[in-house]
Amino acid sequence: MKFVPGQVLEGFSVLSVYTNGNNLVSTGARLLHRTGFTVDVLPFQSVPQAFLWVHSVPFSDKGEPHTLEHLVLGKGSKGSIVSAMEATLLSDSSAFTEQTMTAYHWCVPTGWPSFLCLFRAKLDALLRPNFSEQEAHREVCHMGVTTDEDSGKLQLEEKGTVYNEMVSYYDQPSALMLLALHRKLFGANHAWSLASGGTPDGIRQLTYEEIRKFHSTWYTLNRMGMVLSLGSKVDLGGALRDISEALFELGGGTSSGPLVEAEPLLDWKLPPIAPQSNPESLVMTYFPHTSASEPGEITFAWLAGRTRQMNYLQTYLLSIFLRCLAGGSTSTLHFLTVEDGPQRVHRSGASSISTSDMDNVVGHPCFLFFNSVERDMISEEKIQALRDFVIHTIARVCGKVHSAEAQDDIKLRTQFNTQVLALTRSDRKARRSWRETPPAFGTRGTADFVYRHLSGLNYYMQLEPNDNRYRDILNEQVLDDIEQFAQKALREDSAGEPSSWLPLVEQWGLLSVPYSAAVAPDTELRKAMDAEKTARMDAFTAKLKAKYGLSDDQEALQRYSQEYAEVTAEIEAHNKATELELLKGKGGAPVAASFPDSPPLTYDDELEYEVIAIDPSKQAAVDKIYKPLCTCTPAPAGVEAPRVEELPGPVVVVSRFEGRSTVSVQAAFAVQQDVGAEELVLLSTLSDLLDSSGVILEDGTPLKLKETEEKISEEIEYVSTYLRSSGDGRKVDLVFSVKASTFSEMASHGLAWLRRFSQRPYWRLENLPAMRQAVRSELRDLTDKLKSRDEFWVDGPYNALLRQTCAHYLAARCDLTRMHSCLRMAW
Repeated sequence: MKFVPGQVLEGFSVLSVYTNGNNLVSTGARLLHRTGFTVDVLPFQSVPQAFLWVHSVPFSDKGEPHTLEHLVLGKGSKGSIVSAMEATLLSDSSAFTEQTMTAYHWCVPTGWPSFLCLFRAKLDALLRPNFSEQEAHREVCHMGVTTDEDSGKLQLEEKGTVYNEMVSYYDQPSALMLLALHRKLFGANHAWSLASGGTPDGIRQLTYEEIRKFHSTWYTLNRMGMVLSLGSKVDLGGALRDISEALFELGGGTSSGPLVEAEPLLDWKLPPIAPQSNPESLVMTYFPHTSASEPGEITFAWLAGRTRQMNYLQTYLLSIFLRCLAGGSTSTLHFLTVEDGPQRVHRSGASSISTSDMDNVVGHPCFLFFNSVERDMISEEKIQALRDFVIHTIARVCGKVHSAEAQDDIKLRTQFNTQVLALTRSDRKARRSWRETPPAFGTRGTADFVYRHLSGLNYYMQLEPNDNRYRDILNEQVLDDIEQFAQKALREDSAGEPSSWLPLVEQWGLLSVPYSAAVAPDTELRKAMDAEKTARMDAFTAKLKAKYGLSDDQEALQRYSQEYAEVTAEIEAHNKATELELLKGKGGAPVAASFPDSPPLTYDDELEYEVIAIDPSKQAAVDKIYKPLCTCTPAPAGVEAPRVEELPGPVVVVSRFEGRSTVSVQAAFAVQQDVGAEELVLLSTLSDLLDSSGVILEDGTPLKLKETEEKISEEIEYVSTYLRSSGDGRKVDLVFSVKASTFSEMASHGLAWLRRFSQRPYWRLENLPAMRQAVRSELRDLTDKLKSRDEFWVDGPYNALLRQTCAHYLAARCDLTRMHSCLRMAW
């Protein structure tokens, strides 16, 4: 279907049309329904999938947005039906809460009718949830009863999925620091200063009435929208008609009724910020820890868009500038303040550096993070010295100040602008690749990139003069402009002319004193928190004894436990009865879902691929194993996946996807036969050392990591290495992955890069600082992972226990084994 701006179809108006480049060929569109519901349609050759978003601006620190994420699709009879339908229709789904937006995303591999059925059920539950007060209370925060394993006595425990999730979050070093810093940046009561997830203190005070009030305010169709991804086999016109009918039925209104005004892009419409006027004062916070020497963090922040509105080009330039300044191990400040070596001129005590900018927020705040900072470097004096060095480095990069050696300044600026050019080219290739890759909605960990990208694209483009409402979804013109900017800056460096960065940096305010924040461990804080928790439990126990007229703690807890079980049974019985009514079409949207007659076994059952033996004489033996598995029909009875030892030799698997120009090549090497027991410590860090050390070219020229990445961005999309394992843990592969924009690019450069990474890593004594830094970074990432929410690491120990006899698996995949190996390697 071809979209045209202003077109009206099936209750939708076309607000803007997405194109690939400047050719005005439609590849999707932003549509507005008469109910105010916004739909971004994107064609991807994959299963039907959607990312449904709700504006959910917090009122307080009580966590109303986060609470509703858990309740609307998870509790009540409607939540139960949605869960049952997802299982029946083989759907994957996930959800998350951001500061001013809550997202629910899913995919359905069983076709459009199944997707529509699930969409209707989800939309009904989102608009008219029927969770009860008790269900909300139990999901959010309540007192439960458990039995002490040692004494056998009953004891109270603070429960609630929402509450415990945020207790864990605020134990992390950066959580309270960022909350305090945001309040200094935006003002105490601004939406971006409040905790959308809820603070533990706030969640304990949240009431059912406040939850319902928040829902009625934000969960309306004109404050909701969806990114919809459909393949070519789905009739788009029919799909839009189905969605339109569901919106009218569940949200009210008719095709001839009044048009409801939508409220997309709400972050740009929030009230003005009210930052504190003393950015030079340090925001110092603490986190609980048993060790006083545990590393902390240091953060600097600026309000880059405080004085004026930026256009898309300026926004992207700011992002590129920050990434080159502090965006990881190839950035300028990394070499000057983090990595051991001759380039470091100011010791920060950090193990890494990162940055972010919030281009969707009023004031456009941007942040610079020094991560895992040694405790002795976190003092007001040392933080002020680091802050001054950061400002001085920014001034040198943009030509505001000069060092004693003019050549050093030219070299610094040239390196910086070379990286700007490389990053821009890398971004261009990444966006082209993204446009050909299904968004993976429904997968845990899928972020909001597509939603944010489309929202920003529409917002900034409408500010441009003569906006024709055609949106280049890849932003090719902006990337062209940034490449020209970087090339101009390089010419200015060579000629010794003033830098084009200077007026922009001054406009962004990056030469002014930033807001500063730090967080450090406090060994007494945990004791104080535990004492407060004990006091809450004692008070609750006293309340129970007064309620039941009892004097014994255990008797009161036993009575409360029985009452708790009775209420649980009542909730289950009520939901079951209500489910039956809903399934019959009473009291809500009719629901009908049945398990498919021929369920797909994967998301790509129709994928075409072939297996080719590298030794042609063994092709017949390979065909005997793989031919039954390469067909689109179900495998014959008794056919199992081939085992590695049964293969007659190395093979190449070739897969083809319609409509894609990008080419990916992976080479996998089994490591068991070549890596002995004494080398397992090396296996744990192998992929990080290969990825982060650089390479040696065929003529013997060594390239450090930064030079390697710059050259890669010129020639292909990316190269990466990683370790993977079989389900039983008995097979571990070292995988080299290369991706190029075209087949010719892969043939000309991609395979050469695969050879360099696999056979010519820059592992020499003179590059030891970079190798050491790679090991330290891996150790930091693993440490941070174990400090994060349970869901991100809890499966690891379980899987390691099941595979404890597989030494290669433990070295490659077990986080604790890898941490031990990193410590040995660093030594």
